[in-house]
Amino acid sequence: MKLRALVLLLVLANMVFFAWTQGWLDNVVGVRAMGDREPERLARQVRPESLRILPASSAAMFATTAPAATAISAATDIEAAEGAAATSAPADAGTCLEAGPFTPAGADAAEKALRADRSADAWVRRPIEVSSRWIIYMGRYSDREVMLKKADALWRSKIPFELLKEPSRLVPGLSLGSYYSRGTADAALTKLATRGVRTAKVIELAQPATMYALRVEHADTALAEQLTAVAKNVLGDGFVPCERAIDRR
Repeated sequence: MKLRALVLLLVLANMVFFAWTQGWLDNVVGVRAMGDREPERLARQVRPESLRILPASSAAMFATTAPAATAISAATDIEAAEGAAATSAPADAGTCLEAGPFTPAGADAAEKALRADRSADAWVRRPIEVSSRWIIYMGRYSDREVMLKKADALWRSKIPFELLKEPSRLVPGLSLGSYYSRGTADAALTKLATRGVRTAKVIELAQPATMYALRVEHADTALAEQLTAVAKNVLGDGFVPCERAIDRR
Protein backbone atom coordinates (compact mmCIF):
# COMPACT_ATOMS: atom_id res chain seq x y z
CA MET A 1 0.00 0.00 0.00
CA LYS A 2 2.81 2.39 0.87
CA LEU A 3 4.73 1.40 -2.24
CA ARG A 4 1.71 2.15 -4.43
CA ALA A 5 1.36 5.62 -2.88
CA LEU A 6 5.05 6.31 -3.44
CA VAL A 7 4.80 5.32 -7.11
CA LEU A 8 1.75 7.53 -7.61
CA LEU A 9 3.58 10.44 -5.95
CA LEU A 10 6.57 10.03 -8.26
CA VAL A 11 4.33 9.89 -11.33
CA LEU A 12 2.51 13.02 -10.21
CA ALA A 13 5.83 14.84 -9.58
CA ASN A 14 7.06 13.90 -13.06
CA MET A 15 3.88 15.18 -14.62
CA VAL A 16 4.16 18.52 -12.76
CA PHE A 17 7.81 18.87 -13.77
CA PHE A 18 6.97 18.12 -17.41
CA ALA A 19 4.18 20.72 -17.38
CA TRP A 20 6.56 23.30 -15.89
CA THR A 21 9.27 22.64 -18.51
CA GLN A 22 6.70 23.31 -21.23
CA GLY A 23 5.88 26.68 -19.70
CA TRP A 24 2.32 25.69 -18.81
CA LEU A 25 2.83 26.61 -15.13
CA ASP A 26 4.77 29.92 -15.57
CA ASN A 27 1.88 32.04 -14.32
CA VAL A 28 1.14 29.59 -11.49
CA VAL A 29 4.53 28.98 -9.83
CA GLY A 30 6.06 32.36 -10.65
CA VAL A 31 9.30 30.83 -12.01
CA ARG A 32 9.66 30.91 -15.78
CA ALA A 33 10.79 27.68 -17.30
CA MET A 34 12.66 29.39 -20.18
CA GLY A 35 14.24 32.15 -18.03
CA ASP A 36 16.17 34.79 -20.05
CA ARG A 37 17.20 32.41 -22.80
CA GLU A 38 16.16 32.62 -26.43
CA PRO A 39 13.59 32.96 -27.88
CA GLU A 40 12.01 34.62 -24.84
CA ARG A 41 14.58 37.48 -24.80
CA LEU A 42 14.12 38.17 -28.51
CA ALA A 43 10.39 38.41 -27.99
CA ARG A 44 10.95 41.31 -25.53
CA GLN A 45 13.01 43.46 -27.96
CA VAL A 46 11.75 46.94 -28.85
CA ARG A 47 11.62 47.60 -32.61
CA PRO A 48 14.03 44.80 -33.56
CA GLU A 49 13.50 45.65 -37.24
CA SER A 50 15.52 48.90 -36.78
CA LEU A 51 18.70 46.95 -35.98
CA ARG A 52 21.16 46.37 -38.83
CA ILE A 53 24.16 44.06 -38.53
CA LEU A 54 27.26 45.36 -40.33
CA PRO A 55 30.27 43.39 -41.51
CA ALA A 56 33.39 43.69 -39.36
CA SER A 57 35.19 45.76 -42.06
CA SER A 58 32.36 48.32 -42.23
CA ALA A 59 32.21 48.63 -38.46
CA ALA A 60 35.96 49.32 -38.26
CA MET A 61 35.77 51.96 -40.97
CA PHE A 62 32.87 53.70 -39.22
CA ALA A 63 34.74 53.77 -35.90
CA THR A 64 37.76 55.35 -37.62
CA THR A 65 35.99 58.00 -39.69
CA ALA A 66 33.28 59.10 -37.26
CA PRO A 67 35.60 61.02 -34.83
CA ALA A 68 37.35 62.65 -37.78
CA ALA A 69 34.06 63.74 -39.27
CA THR A 70 33.00 65.15 -35.90
CA ALA A 71 36.30 67.07 -35.57
CA ILE A 72 35.99 68.48 -39.09
CA SER A 73 32.43 69.58 -38.36
CA ALA A 74 33.48 71.25 -35.09
CA ALA A 75 36.41 73.02 -36.78
CA THR A 76 34.09 74.27 -39.51
CA ASP A 77 31.67 75.66 -36.90
CA ILE A 78 34.53 77.46 -35.08
CA GLU A 79 35.85 78.99 -38.30
CA ALA A 80 32.37 80.16 -39.20
CA ALA A 81 31.89 81.76 -35.76
CA GLU A 82 35.28 83.50 -35.95
CA GLY A 83 34.49 84.75 -39.41
CA ALA A 84 31.19 86.16 -38.25
CA ALA A 85 32.85 87.89 -35.29
CA ALA A 86 35.53 89.38 -37.55
CA THR A 87 32.88 90.61 -39.95
CA SER A 88 30.77 92.24 -37.22
CA ALA A 89 33.78 93.91 -35.47
CA PRO A 90 34.92 97.30 -36.76
CA ALA A 91 38.11 97.32 -38.79
CA ASP A 92 39.85 99.64 -36.31
CA ALA A 93 38.06 100.09 -32.99
CA GLY A 94 40.89 102.34 -31.80
CA THR A 95 42.74 102.52 -28.50
CA CYS A 96 41.59 104.30 -25.35
CA LEU A 97 44.32 106.76 -24.23
CA GLU A 98 44.46 109.06 -21.23
CA ALA A 99 46.79 111.69 -19.81
CA GLY A 100 46.74 113.04 -16.28
CA PRO A 101 45.59 113.56 -13.63
CA PHE A 102 46.09 117.34 -13.77
CA THR A 103 45.14 120.26 -11.59
CA PRO A 104 42.69 122.64 -13.28
CA ALA A 105 45.60 124.87 -14.35
CA GLY A 106 47.59 121.84 -15.49
CA ALA A 107 44.67 120.60 -17.58
CA ASP A 108 44.40 124.03 -19.24
CA ALA A 109 48.12 123.98 -20.11
CA ALA A 110 47.85 120.42 -21.46
CA GLU A 111 44.90 121.30 -23.67
CA LYS A 112 46.76 124.34 -24.98
CA ALA A 113 49.70 122.15 -25.95
CA LEU A 114 47.40 119.71 -27.71
CA ARG A 115 45.71 122.44 -29.71
CA ALA A 116 49.09 123.79 -30.75
CA ASP A 117 49.86 120.28 -31.98
CA ARG A 118 46.65 120.31 -34.05
CA SER A 119 45.00 117.60 -31.98
CA ALA A 120 42.04 119.85 -31.13
CA ASP A 121 38.73 118.19 -30.28
CA ALA A 122 40.30 114.74 -30.16
CA TRP A 123 39.93 114.46 -26.38
CA VAL A 124 37.47 115.08 -23.57
CA ARG A 125 38.25 116.51 -20.13
CA ARG A 126 36.89 114.34 -17.35
CA PRO A 127 36.97 115.03 -13.60
CA ILE A 128 38.67 112.63 -11.18
CA GLU A 129 38.02 112.76 -7.47
CA VAL A 130 41.37 112.30 -5.72
CA SER A 131 41.42 111.27 -2.08
CA SER A 132 43.88 112.56 0.48
CA ARG A 133 47.43 111.16 0.48
CA TRP A 134 49.70 110.62 3.44
CA ILE A 135 53.39 109.72 3.30
CA ILE A 136 56.03 108.57 5.73
CA TYR A 137 58.54 111.37 5.31
CA MET A 138 62.21 111.85 6.13
CA GLY A 139 63.65 115.33 5.66
CA ARG A 140 63.82 118.17 4.84
CA TYR A 141 67.61 117.80 4.61
CA SER A 142 70.10 120.65 4.51
CA ASP A 143 71.44 119.53 1.13
CA ARG A 144 71.28 116.68 -1.34
CA GLU A 145 74.45 115.00 -0.05
CA VAL A 146 72.95 114.54 3.40
CA MET A 147 69.81 113.06 1.83
CA LEU A 148 71.85 110.60 -0.27
CA LYS A 149 73.71 109.35 2.80
CA LYS A 150 70.38 108.69 4.52
CA ALA A 151 69.11 106.97 1.36
CA ASP A 152 72.20 104.74 1.34
CA ALA A 153 71.52 103.70 4.95
CA LEU A 154 67.93 102.81 4.05
CA TRP A 155 69.10 100.82 1.05
CA ARG A 156 71.51 98.83 3.20
CA SER A 157 68.66 98.07 5.61
CA LYS A 158 66.50 96.96 2.64
CA ILE A 159 63.85 99.55 3.42
CA PRO A 160 62.04 100.82 0.28
CA PHE A 161 62.12 104.58 -0.29
CA GLU A 162 61.61 107.20 -2.97
CA LEU A 163 63.41 110.48 -3.63
CA LEU A 164 60.84 113.24 -3.57
CA LYS A 165 60.81 115.64 -6.52
CA GLU A 166 57.84 117.69 -5.37
CA PRO A 167 56.43 119.66 -3.65
CA SER A 168 59.32 122.02 -3.23
CA ARG A 169 58.64 122.43 0.51
CA LEU A 170 59.66 118.76 1.01
CA VAL A 171 62.71 118.66 -1.27
CA PRO A 172 65.30 117.33 -0.61
CA GLY A 173 63.51 114.55 1.22
CA LEU A 174 62.56 110.90 1.16
CA SER A 175 59.23 109.07 1.11
CA LEU A 176 59.07 105.63 2.72
CA GLY A 177 55.51 104.93 1.58
CA SER A 178 52.31 106.59 0.35
CA TYR A 179 48.87 105.92 1.87
CA TYR A 180 45.27 107.05 1.49
CA SER A 181 44.51 107.26 5.23
CA ARG A 182 46.33 108.59 8.26
CA GLY A 183 45.65 105.41 10.23
CA THR A 184 47.30 103.17 7.63
CA ALA A 185 50.32 105.45 7.44
CA ASP A 186 50.70 105.51 11.25
CA ALA A 187 50.58 101.69 11.37
CA ALA A 188 53.28 101.47 8.69
CA LEU A 189 55.47 103.94 10.59
CA THR A 190 55.18 101.81 13.74
CA LYS A 191 56.50 98.80 11.82
CA LEU A 192 59.38 100.83 10.42
CA ALA A 193 60.34 101.89 13.93
CA THR A 194 61.02 98.25 14.78
CA ARG A 195 63.55 98.22 11.92
CA GLY A 196 65.51 101.16 13.26
CA VAL A 197 63.78 104.10 11.53
CA ARG A 198 63.72 106.91 14.11
CA THR A 199 63.49 110.26 12.30
CA ALA A 200 60.54 109.58 9.96
CA LYS A 201 57.10 111.09 10.44
CA VAL A 202 53.67 110.97 8.83
CA ILE A 203 52.61 114.08 6.90
CA GLU A 204 49.70 114.90 4.61
CA LEU A 205 51.01 115.23 1.08
CA ALA A 206 47.71 116.11 -0.62
CA GLN A 207 44.19 116.91 0.50
CA PRO A 208 41.06 115.59 -1.24
CA ALA A 209 40.62 117.44 -4.52
CA THR A 210 39.11 117.28 -7.98
CA MET A 211 41.70 116.60 -10.66
CA TYR A 212 41.21 116.23 -14.41
CA ALA A 213 42.23 113.72 -17.05
CA LEU A 214 42.28 114.16 -20.82
CA ARG A 215 40.88 111.06 -22.52
CA VAL A 216 40.60 109.91 -26.12
CA GLU A 217 38.18 107.00 -26.24
CA HIS A 218 38.98 105.67 -29.72
CA ALA A 219 42.37 106.74 -31.09
CA ASP A 220 43.38 105.13 -34.37
CA THR A 221 47.02 104.32 -35.01
CA ALA A 222 47.87 107.69 -36.55
CA LEU A 223 46.22 109.73 -33.77
CA ALA A 224 47.77 107.52 -31.06
CA GLU A 225 51.25 108.22 -32.47
CA GLN A 226 50.48 111.94 -32.63
CA LEU A 227 49.23 112.09 -29.04
CA THR A 228 52.13 110.14 -27.56
CA ALA A 229 54.58 112.45 -29.35
CA VAL A 230 53.28 115.62 -27.65
CA ALA A 231 55.86 117.18 -25.32
CA LYS A 232 55.74 115.34 -21.98
CA ASN A 233 57.02 118.33 -20.04
CA VAL A 234 53.46 119.65 -20.38
CA LEU A 235 51.57 116.34 -20.22
CA GLY A 236 53.46 114.80 -17.32
CA ASP A 237 53.81 111.12 -18.20
CA GLY A 238 51.91 111.73 -21.44
CA PHE A 239 49.13 109.64 -22.95
CA VAL A 240 49.05 105.99 -21.93
CA PRO A 241 46.42 103.24 -22.34
CA CYS A 242 43.43 103.96 -20.09
CA GLU A 243 43.95 100.90 -17.89
CA ARG A 244 47.52 102.01 -17.14
CA ALA A 245 46.31 105.54 -16.41
CA ILE A 246 44.00 104.14 -13.72
CA ASP A 247 46.83 102.13 -12.16
CA ARG A 248 49.20 105.09 -11.88
CA ARG A 249 46.79 107.41 -10.06
